[in-house]
Amino acid sequence: TQMERSLPQDYPQPEPQSSPFLSPKARSPTTRYGSPRKNNTNRYVSPPKNTPATPLSPASAARKRKILKESTESTNAAAASYAEDILSLSLELERTKQALYEERSSHAKTQSKLEQEKSRSQNLEAQVQKLLETQESTRESHGRETDRLRAELSRANARVGAAEEDAQLALDL
Repeated sequence: TQMERSLPQDYPQPEPQSSPFLSPKARSPTTRYGSPRKNNTNRYVSPPKNTPATPLSPASAARKRKILKESTESTNAAAASYAEDILSLSLELERTKQALYEERSSHAKTQSKLEQEKSRSQNLEAQVQKLLETQESTRESHGRETDRLRAELSRANARVGAAEEDAQLALDL
């Protein structure tokens, strides 16, 4: 064609396609605007719809049935595989939901125990504080009592000393 003549000599010339199943575009070595077409000459185009159907030979019909059977089997296998995948994912989802439920339940129990232990700890801290206050007041009262008893002992010792002196004076007289 005229476009083929305009291509440089070192440019590979596409081979003409004569298959009736290739579209006219696929058969043409150039695009609409005259530039060389990229290598997509292997595109399959279905045969025209208005061609009369030719009867198939028995071998051809058997081959077609075999292809259809294989196609159906592969489709069924793909559907079964898809169904297995869906079931597997559903089972995994249910297991994950169950694990999540158990974790949430465990978390709630742990939170409850934590609150109980916090309350218990606060009660114990209050008791310790009360005991420390009681201990301090007891220490103060015992300190006062000790001071009072020491003062009384000191007075008693002074009286005893005075009584001994009086007794000694009385003996001397």
